[in-house]
Amino acid sequence: LQQPIKRVRILNGGLSPSRVTLEAGERVVWESFAGPATSIVFEREIAASMICHGLVNFYLEEDELRSAEIHTGESASFCELKPGQYRYKAIRVNPDHGAPAGAARRIEGWIVVKPKPEQGAEKRDGFNRWKARGPRLPKTAT
Repeated sequence: LQQPIKRVRILNGGLSPSRVTLEAGERVVWESFAGPATSIVFEREIAASMICHGLVNFYLEEDELRSAEIHTGESASFCELKPGQYRYKAIRVNPDHGAPAGAARRIEGWIVVKPKPEQGAEKRDGFNRWKARGPRLPKTAT
């Protein structure tokens, strides 16, 4: 069973979307449509918020968690994260190679992970709505 994913496109002009919201259990995939290779970079502390047993195409370097270089037509994915907000950077590895004039070297992005809904919350809401309007009585023939 595959986890649901949200896609972020790496473009010459930036990230699309620059802020992605994930439901609990979803993960993010970055796909490059840009000229220069790009790395996705998180602060090292993000590793503590990951819900996975190993990193694929990401590695720790000094105080950062970095992806391998993502070239045009390639992608990288990240583990599921605990609920919260996470800032990251997309860094052009060699901005002079294949980037249009004025393309930013560093682009900021955000991942927002929503918490899981409480178990049974839907049932409670349904009960509360029923209670507020009262039971529906069958119509009587006249």
